[in-house]
Amino acid sequence: MFPEIPKLFGSAVYASAQFKAAKPDPACYLGCLAAMDARPAETLFIDDAQVNVDGAERAGLAGHLYTGLDALRGFLKEQAEL
Repeated sequence: MFPEIPKLFGSAVYASAQFKAAKPDPACYLGCLAAMDARPAETLFIDDAQVNVDGAERAGLAGHLYTGLDALRGFLKEQAEL
């Protein structure tokens, strides 16, 4: 779909179909994290659809609804201060 993405991220590109699930199903996020050997409690998911953020949070990830760059910067700054 976007041939530029693998050029930027190499093999660290995942499609929900690989995990036989789709957002917002928590299995989608958990499958992707397992593939990356990452833990939900140490992962931040950012999306512009609340339903997808909710699914990530149900899977144990921290979630942020993207509404703009300034809000994202503020959220990341707050998280860094914790």
